Amino acid sequence: MADIEYWEETLKEEIEDLSTVLGLVVAQTGSKQKQKFDEADKKLRDANGTKRSYKLEMRVIKNATQRKMYEKQLKDHETKLKALADHLKNLKSSATKDTLLEGADTGRTPEQEGDAMMNEARNTQDKTQTSLDRTKQLVAESKDIGQNTLATLEEQRAQIERIDAHADRTMENLGRADLLIKNFSKRMANDKFIQCCACINISLFIGVILFLIFKNRSDDDGDDSSILSATRLLSLRGSFDREASNADVDEYYEKLLMMTTDVE
Repeated sequence: MADIEYWEETLKEEIEDLSTVLGLVVAQTGSKQKQKFDEADKKLRDANGTKRSYKLEMRVIKNATQRKMYEKQLKDHETKLKALADHLKNLKSSATKDTLLEGADTGRTPEQEGDAMMNEARNTQDKTQTSLDRTKQLVAESKDIGQNTLATLEEQRAQIERIDAHADRTMENLGRADLLIKNFSKRMANDKFIQCCACINISLFIGVILFLIFKNRSDDDGDDSSILSATRLLSLRGSFDREASNADVDEYYEKLLMMTTDVE
């Protein structure tokens, strides 16, 4: 019961505050009047929120008599709240009309007002025509770009088709070349003349290798005999040098010549 009474008192106070604010709106003008309108809107929203809470709390009441009593009170509050909301709406409409009438009072005659309106209409029409011309130009440019793009795409498609055809021909030629190589390999493997030529070439190659090996060995033996002869000659020369220490130079050379002849 305490909760429902709280919402009852709160809703009643908010309705009274809203009525007070609406009474002050009429006496205000300009920005102050707008502030009062904003304050009245806030009061109206708060009252509607309190009304919803009032309804929720009223559903909890189990006593039918008390529920009917609070329903009657809520209905009265809703009627007052609706009347205040309509009054606020009417005040806003009146304020808007007054603002428009104040703005319309320019001190000009009706003919001047008509001329001004016609001039404004002409300016608007000129701006619209200019905008329309720009739009047409943009559409034409877009059309040209689209045509150029289409031509480029067609050219690229033709080029791709040519490349594809060339690739197909290349693959076909590679297949033919592979087939020819396989056939040629089979013929070489089955041809007796080619096999004989291959055997002869291998035999000649082996013979050349053996010839070079034996030739190198014979050259090595000749070099050993030459080295031995030179060694003997040097030893004989040393012995004659010792014997000819007190002889004449001519006799020494004659003996050396004779010994060299014997060695050969």
